[in-house]
Amino acid sequence: MKFSDVILAVAAALVIDILVVVVLLMVLISPMGSYWGLNSAGMVSVLIAGLLVGYLFAVKIQEESRMKAVGKIAFWRHLSSCLLC
Repeated sequence: MKFSDVILAVAAALVIDILVVVVLLMVLISPMGSYWGLNSAGMVSVLIAGLLVGYLFAVKIQEESRMKAVGKIAFWRHLSSCLLC
């Protein structure tokens, strides 16, 4: 991943975290109280944001590793064909 992809992933995580924590705060503060509701909403929203960003950027990581693997295979095939000649 490039540095710009990391910046984009962090920004996406923050936005998702904020959106999820707002919804969870509305749901959890009244039944659990302010202390446990805030802590629970914060922890759950960080986990959900991490899972979503990881899932979204897993495709990007797979594409880059696939390109590197294809490049290595092509290099070694070319090298072995040159050695056999």
